[in-house]
Amino acid sequence: MKVNKKNYDFVWEIKNIGYLYTTIWYTKNYQNRDFLILGLRDDVYLYISKKERKNLKERRSFYFKNFIKNYKIINNEIISAKKFFKNVKRKRLEKLNNNELAAEYESLVKMIQKLWEEYFWTEEFIMDFDKDDKINSINFSKIRKLKYKQRECLNETFYSEYVLVKLHNEIARRLKIGKNELDDYSFWQLICLLGGDKKTKKQNHKYFVIGKVLDKKEINGSVAKKIIKIFLDVDNNKDILIGRAGNKGYCKGTVKKIEADSNDVLKREINKMKKGDILVTSSTSPEFILACRKAGAIITDEGGILSHAILVSRELNIPCVIGTKIATRVLKDGDLVEVDADRGIVKIIKK
Repeated sequence: MKVNKKNYDFVWEIKNIGYLYTTIWYTKNYQNRDFLILGLRDDVYLYISKKERKNLKERRSFYFKNFIKNYKIINNEIISAKKFFKNVKRKRLEKLNNNELAAEYESLVKMIQKLWEEYFWTEEFIMDFDKDDKINSINFSKIRKLKYKQRECLNETFYSEYVLVKLHNEIARRLKIGKNELDDYSFWQLICLLGGDKKTKKQNHKYFVIGKVLDKKEINGSVAKKIIKIFLDVDNNKDILIGRAGNKGYCKGTVKKIEADSNDVLKREINKMKKGDILVTSSTSPEFILACRKAGAIITDEGGILSHAILVSRELNIPCVIGTKIATRVLKDGDLVEVDADRGIVKIIKK
């Protein structure tokens, strides 16, 4: 199966999320459009075709025109979701029978998918404005705040041990599936298994590729591995990375790379960080605020005009370069780098 890398742009990477979680967020907004999902062990990478990116940017005005109405709807959805999460945290799942557990799980998944469908419209590939675009500053400010509320809510579902993790642990115990094996199933397969369907079989999703260009078929194993290698291969001898200015300024310092998959890991990595280190990460979020306050500068793989890294770097008045695409794959802890955020350039001085 041939997929041309030149036709696609990198969007983002999520560490330690795997196949099971991918089937949850990969809702209709992604699966019916020209995206590519690359799964490498537990890490997942999202790419968008250049044509699809253009189409979505052209639909941006629709989002703005309907934003005031949508703002209230989405806010209410977030409130409802948080109430549901609290109920899940309190619920004694071991008291439920298999059908009741399946219904609880399906309800939670549907709520998360709804949150993802709304969050989709604030992504960088849509809200990436050109210099001559006119922006409604009031709506734009509200969109940014709403995006962070949505992100915070979604992070709770994926990283809190009391929401999805709690249900997955009970499902694994109930079905006698090892926790490491659980990730090889989709969420709908788990629902089928709870319903007594013994024909459902897991596959090895160490490597997987999903995309519309593949006629909605999943590719696994060695073929998927070859496609992933084409997309993820980078020149590790690069000494200059090019991104975009998030906040102007200059800084020279030592790299501290943080790729956290849980709050515990994030706290541990932030504690290792020294004041003035250059924070390198896929993207920042409100959970990264302590790391940002320590940082002399911020470098991210991802990023658009709504990105948290831009907002926090401007508040802290530190240099920031976003959208390098490959910083986390090229830079290592301890590398000495020079951040010229005026030009969106990162120079590696010493590896």
